[in-house]
Amino acid sequence: MNKLILSILSLIIVISACKKEKDIIDNTPAVNFDCNNRIIKVNTTWEDVNSDPNKIDYIINCSVFVTEGSILTIKPGVRIQFVGATSGIVVQDDGGIVANGGQGQGANQGKIILEGVNHTKGEWSGVIIRSINPLTSFSYVEFKDAGSKGIVTGLTGAGLEINTAPVGSNVVSNVSNCTFDNNKNYGFVAIYNTKISNFNTNIFNNNELAPIRIDAFNMNMLNDNNTFFGNGQNYIDVYKGHHTDGYIESITVRKIDMPYRIAANEKLKMKTGDLTIEPGVMLEMGTNSEITMYDITTSTGRILANGTSSEPIIMRGVEDIVGCWKGISIGTNLTNQLTFVDITNAGSAAIATYDPDYITAILVSKTRSARAAITNCSISKSGGYGICYGTTANLTQSSNTFTGNSLSDTYTF
Repeated sequence: MNKLILSILSLIIVISACKKEKDIIDNTPAVNFDCNNRIIKVNTTWEDVNSDPNKIDYIINCSVFVTEGSILTIKPGVRIQFVGATSGIVVQDDGGIVANGGQGQGANQGKIILEGVNHTKGEWSGVIIRSINPLTSFSYVEFKDAGSKGIVTGLTGAGLEINTAPVGSNVVSNVSNCTFDNNKNYGFVAIYNTKISNFNTNIFNNNELAPIRIDAFNMNMLNDNNTFFGNGQNYIDVYKGHHTDGYIESITVRKIDMPYRIAANEKLKMKTGDLTIEPGVMLEMGTNSEITMYDITTSTGRILANGTSSEPIIMRGVEDIVGCWKGISIGTNLTNQLTFVDITNAGSAAIATYDPDYITAILVSKTRSARAAITNCSISKSGGYGICYGTTANLTQSSNTFTGNSLSDTYTF
């Protein structure tokens, strides 16, 4: 009898537990965003209204503008579906967005998911930052199915696009542990002197073009903690080499799992500061692109490209032909360094300086008594000389190899 009673009590407890679990299932419907109030001018928080991470919290079929210094906060666990090519979020006029998700499950714990309703590339525009607000932060956010370019003019198209023109420099505090998946055009875009303090542990998958498109200055933010696979173009698209007369702040290029590609006809130019290229970096140089340490009024920019025998720095043309890109011009009197650098396919045309127009892979100017140390480098397939240097240049060279250059390996003028 006691066993029967215990069995009945156990059954009652199980039934009660199942009933309790069923009772707490969140059947809250998704909120259809009120597009009549799509301009956000006061601090606003979007809560996780549905505790089930597989259910939609908000449906947005318009463009939402965060403006006048207001902050839009998106809580962890929020899932938003965007409908239409002109839907998305634009942050402008000193506005900011704080979208910091989490790793857990349930209400206010999980990732923030921003996606298209049908999960196809380019269903919505994405998140566009056109504001100077250092509070802006993204962590554990999935940017999916975006990149339509339909929300405002002048967009490149990406899941997240930080484009501060015409307002100038911008500091974004954080883009980390985010996923950029299935976006039309690019996963992530940062242009016009954007500065991101922390860009780490992001995943880029199945984006139509390159995973990332950036100004050359934004090579500073990249490191080997990000993951890339299955994207349409297997390189970082460096769309612009410099602004105005050249960069005035130092740039460090770190080794990552894919090459950086400098766009055709672009000039990666340092006016002041160092261009530091770390061992193992691969630069793919577009047609007639160049790297220049030279300026009319100053002579403090320099290149420090120091590879190793086991991890040389590779600079090669986008096409494996003689004379694809212009080459490297050194016109500063601080010591420029090229060590264990493999320079291939340069010498497409002369780099414009105050020296005579020589076609060469490396030009060391005499106009400013330029200084350079070139050692253990390999220079091949130049459309002109290997190294061309002025009589007043301070050049140290040793243990370099030359192969298949159209003119002599070295030339003094």
